[in-house]
Amino acid sequence: MMRFIRTMEEFRDDAITTAPPGKKHRTMAISEIIHVEPLHEQVEESNHFSSITDDEEEIETIECTRSAVVDAPVKKTPPPMPLQTYIHLNADPAKRRKTLESLRPMQLAMARRFIRDRSRFLDLAERHNSIEIVQTAVGGDQTAIQFINEPFTQANRTVREVFDAVLHSSLNIEKALAEANYAHDTVREGGIWNDEEIAHHRLVCSTDEVREDGEPLSIDSNSVSLTEYDPVEDVGVMVVRYVDHDELFPYKPRERLRRDVVVMLLVSQEDFGVVLRAWVSTRQRRSSYFKVADDAMERLRGELGQWGSYQLHSVRERLGVKP
Repeated sequence: MMRFIRTMEEFRDDAITTAPPGKKHRTMAISEIIHVEPLHEQVEESNHFSSITDDEEEIETIECTRSAVVDAPVKKTPPPMPLQTYIHLNADPAKRRKTLESLRPMQLAMARRFIRDRSRFLDLAERHNSIEIVQTAVGGDQTAIQFINEPFTQANRTVREVFDAVLHSSLNIEKALAEANYAHDTVREGGIWNDEEIAHHRLVCSTDEVREDGEPLSIDSNSVSLTEYDPVEDVGVMVVRYVDHDELFPYKPRERLRRDVVVMLLVSQEDFGVVLRAWVSTRQRRSSYFKVADDAMERLRGELGQWGSYQLHSVRERLGVKP
């Protein structure tokens, strides 16, 4: 019988070595990479690396075992959140850019490794799209976890061509959502850069729902995308991560619901052709300032697991590939 559960000793063997600027190298345990979302792990503005907790609890399963269990039951606590780093962006454009440049190499390296672990037991030549909905025990926030494996075996495309389509979709996300017939209007409210390596997306989505006080319900989303194409290995990697605190574009919790998005995407060349793999987490937060009826939240939940599908639709359209 194949053993899917790995021991902590195996995790230590697979650890990643890193060093904040000016400090000695240290070993980063996998428990730091795949970790339930504690907001006390924050990036210090001096070095932009996440702080480390002393506790090393036994890890019974990791996300890669999910590739062996497609129909996982609904859970009451969120699954481990990869790339868990508290992102605080300064109002000064130069400092904002420096923060993200310091995070970029490690985030992309961890994303590449995570996606490969997550898809270890999948047949990459076959399409795969799984969605899991979880709800936090406190607060009632809901999170959709989606994993996509999309082979482009019939498209005769290169990794660079597919990854360029991904970049176009990401850099024009509001247009991509419109092309995919997303039910709500999405507008870009702010953003300083929009280049291939680092981009910032502040989006506001209007909905057909209303708050219990009768006001229209809108959704706030603030994220950054970090990307890289590696010509040596011929792979494209993208990380999209929500911003925790933004001094220039602060969240408006008294007016809008907040939606947090995390995306890890890998485009690679396999024996059979090019394949796109993506892990998408979309968290819909509840508000502590105004109430939204449960049935309205339920309707919003129905669209949470479609974020990755909307972007995949845009990529296919860009490449002229039929579903």
